[in-house]
Amino acid sequence: MASSKRARSIPPREGARSKVSGSEFFDPHDAVQVKYEMLRRVSIDKVSVTEASDEYGVSRPTYYQAKVNFDMAGIAGLVPTKPGPRGPHKIDDKVLAFLQAQLAQENPFAPGNWPSCSARNSISSFIPDRSSGF
Repeated sequence: MASSKRARSIPPREGARSKVSGSEFFDPHDAVQVKYEMLRRVSIDKVSVTEASDEYGVSRPTYYQAKVNFDMAGIAGLVPTKPGPRGPHKIDDKVLAFLQAQLAQENPFAPGNWPSCSARNSISSFIPDRSSGF
């Protein structure tokens, strides 16, 4: 629960001067609302990006990324996402095919090729089975 709350929260910067910060409606810890209101201030109220980002306690690069995300996906684009890789990124298909071919051989770990036969089990556990569609 704590991690999902942290993902949606932006800590307000000290001295943030947002015009809506005193409003019952505005939640300065809600990342989506902060970014939306910041985008609205620039597009509707015609304040500068620097002024709006200062008001809402975020950096200018955060503003520009929020704008791109909003333009591409609407309000859903402002929802924070989990950081990190989105899929496999260490072994490409060519390397995976080579490793699977080596494991399919009768004795891929013959003396001189690999340290021990028990390595076959440990190596195969790291190779995903892509035949099941994953």
